[in-house]
Amino acid sequence: MSDEPTMLSVDVIFVTETEEYFEKVLIRPGSTVGDVLHFSKVATKAVLLMEQESMSFSIWGRKSSLTDPVSNCDRIEILRPLVADPKELRRSGRLVSRKRASEN
Repeated sequence: MSDEPTMLSVDVIFVTETEEYFEKVLIRPGSTVGDVLHFSKVATKAVLLMEQESMSFSIWGRKSSLTDPVSNCDRIEILRPLVADPKELRRSGRLVSRKRASEN
C-alpha cells in the first residue's frame, strides 16, 4: 500500500485591494499549478478582475510557473502587478517604516 494520498489538497488565494478570495482544491497527485488553476473558481475570478497576461503565481511565496508540480497542502497565490515600485517610494520618501511611524 502506498503512502501517497489519492487526492492532494491545495489552497488557492487571490487578494485585491478590498477583498480576499480563498479556495481549497482537491486534485490528483502529479498535477501542476496550471491544473489546479484550471479547476479553481478563485482563478476564474482573478481573470475577470485583471488581465490574464499580467498574472503571475507563487507557491508559499516562491515564484512559480504553470508547469510546476504541486504537493499536498501547498498554497498557490495568484499575484497582482505592483501598483507602485517600493524602491521608488523609498527614494521619494513616501514609504515610511513602521519604526519611524510609531515614533510619531
